[in-house]
Amino acid sequence: MFNKAYVFLKKELLFLVRYPMQIIFEIILPVINMLPAILLAIYLMSSNHIESFEKATGTKNYFVFISIGVVFSIFNSIQEQTGYVLSKEMWMGTLEQIWVTPIKKFNLILGWIFFSLIKAILYTIGSTIILKFIFIYLNISFSVYSLPLLALSVLLLLAISICGGIIMCGITLSIKQVDSFVFLITGAVPLLSGITFPISVLPPKIQMISKVLPTTYVFDLIRHSILRSTTILDPTKELVLIFLYVIILMITSVFIFKLLKRRVEKCGTIYMM
Repeated sequence: MFNKAYVFLKKELLFLVRYPMQIIFEIILPVINMLPAILLAIYLMSSNHIESFEKATGTKNYFVFISIGVVFSIFNSIQEQTGYVLSKEMWMGTLEQIWVTPIKKFNLILGWIFFSLIKAILYTIGSTIILKFIFIYLNISFSVYSLPLLALSVLLLLAISICGGIIMCGITLSIKQVDSFVFLITGAVPLLSGITFPISVLPPKIQMISKVLPTTYVFDLIRHSILRSTTILDPTKELVLIFLYVIILMITSVFIFKLLKRRVEKCGTIYMM
């Protein structure tokens, strides 16, 4: 299974390497996107607003707090990139030929998701390097509170992102033009999950939505594992809750993809854009 997924992963990597400026752009883009948040963090660190922030989160280190959210939210791009790769196959007119090959369609999806994961790792590396220099310049230091919890939280975030990528592939097959939908999802989820702020600042009704999202608790645990910040629920309860979310998402993501795939194949609209 993984050998077949590797073939499609290799194809996408060849496209990426063929245009080296694209790689540079992929690394620089997240840094540009995070600059407004970084500048805001620098301002808040030098003002009295940090006291209110400490009451809400249990930590004074707002710059690290916001940096954690910015860096790890990059895994959210796995869903965006997976949908984009599938759309590209449609635009190039190659999806029909790929679809009739005698391999399981899930292997195709795995190859595209692995490619999106590699791009997300590039984003993370680029952002982390820039932040490291900023930490040195601002003389900011911190130590990780719980490395095992951090590693487990990142793996759970990765699992959630992969499930989201599978669902996005099914939606892309069904509605074709998904750019607006993808931008809406990848923009709303980080906002509702409170990646750069505690969700307690959101209106009460919006908080109800935030507390339904698994990403809210994942980012909460990641920040707690690094800064020992205050969590929404008890860390153990959050961990159990996220595990349940991952199990549910693994089942529903495969079900949704297969359902939408059968619908598209039955209608004969694989090739349509």
